[in-house]
Amino acid sequence: YYSAGLYYSPSSDYSITEAVDMYERRVTPVFHLEYQEGFSSWQTNNSTYRKLKGGISHNIRLDHFNSVDYKIESGVYFERGTDMHFAAYQHFGASDLLLNLNSLFDSFLLLDNYELQTNRYWVNLFLNYSGRYVLFKRLSFLQGKPFTENLHLKTLFTPDIDSYVETGYSVSFNRYFGIGGFTSFHNTKLKKIGIRFSLNLRSLKFT
Repeated sequence: YYSAGLYYSPSSDYSITEAVDMYERRVTPVFHLEYQEGFSSWQTNNSTYRKLKGGISHNIRLDHFNSVDYKIESGVYFERGTDMHFAAYQHFGASDLLLNLNSLFDSFLLLDNYELQTNRYWVNLFLNYSGRYVLFKRLSFLQGKPFTENLHLKTLFTPDIDSYVETGYSVSFNRYFGIGGFTSFHNTKLKKIGIRFSLNLRSLKFT
């Protein structure tokens, strides 16, 4: 198979410090589009399919203490062969481990790894609110502590399962480590409740 993708952001915000451009924050959305195709050649049992997916992500800083970020993605298989392999399905970032190596912000935390997938079409949304004074930080003896509170809403729609929703509250000491409580719903019916720890190694950048 092969794939080709494009990421585009209209503009970003910079400041000049000591004649050096310093990146301050992302102020415009990031759009992405990807086309993927699997094809057969001399092997007749290869997966054949065509998939197109795209979306938008954006972090909006409301003020010095609060921010909202969202990520929306949708995709469709507009051609697929009868011998399509399970690995070629669209899978969604999910893990039902107590210690999760993904982000609390953009992964499903109460699903088994291969519980939800599709080879038809899908739409998902991740919406997160981060603030210094959301709930527990309003208590006077916690106001000076170095952590951020977050509210999460994550949704997924596929024609196979209809709707899946996770809601949660978490505390993060940075973007890479946090702990939270989450609740999941399948077609508005309660599915699971759990506590998850996050060590988001994939977001670490070593330079």
